[in-house]
Amino acid sequence: MRPFYFSTNNNLRYLYKKQNRINAKCSPNTEAKIYKTLEDGEDGEDGEDGEDVTVLERYEEINRILPEVEAGKDRIQQTTKREQPLLQRERALLDREITALDRERALLERERAVMERERVTMERERAVMERERALMEREKSMIEKDRDALLRERLALDKEKARWERFSARNERTENATEDDSKAVDSDAGNGKERFLYLFEKLQSENGNGNGNASILGKTPNSYKTLHSVC
Repeated sequence: MRPFYFSTNNNLRYLYKKQNRINAKCSPNTEAKIYKTLEDGEDGEDGEDGEDVTVLERYEEINRILPEVEAGKDRIQQTTKREQPLLQRERALLDREITALDRERALLERERAVMERERVTMERERAVMERERALMEREKSMIEKDRDALLRERLALDKEKARWERFSARNERTENATEDDSKAVDSDAGNGKERFLYLFEKLQSENGNGNGNASILGKTPNSYKTLHSVC
């Protein structure tokens, strides 16, 4: 029976599908089946390198590759078995980290809620402070008005005080002048009386008359003028 030739480009994928059903130790029936006519196969097809490849050669190549594949599969399984505890520990660590992150997220949510309440409280306090500031501004304006009124009243009182001081000083000067005038009048009056008596006695002695006033008035006009000037 002629072997069947096929192109690796066209039928390699198909052969790989078939190799899963070929055991490492092929039975005679399996070898006979390899020489069956494949789909779309023709005699003398070229391979990738330009040489004809028979099914038997490809079968032998697959038999050489399969032990390596099986060994690699065993190594992978053994490695997987060895790494399984590590993977489980890593998974447990990841689960614990996820749990810790969930707790932290819950804490952050609670802190965010607390901060939100504090923000609302601060907004309310700020509104209260704004109202208090407005009240203080109004009170300050009223105090400024009261101060201006007090200043005006103080100026008026200062003016009244100055006027009263001037009035008191003028009254004091008037009283002092009146007292001085009274003293001067009293002094002048006392001096004039003594002088009048002196002149009267002198005239009386000169005339030798007991009626001094008549002598003075009737006989001596100059003496009358003198007495009048004294009085």
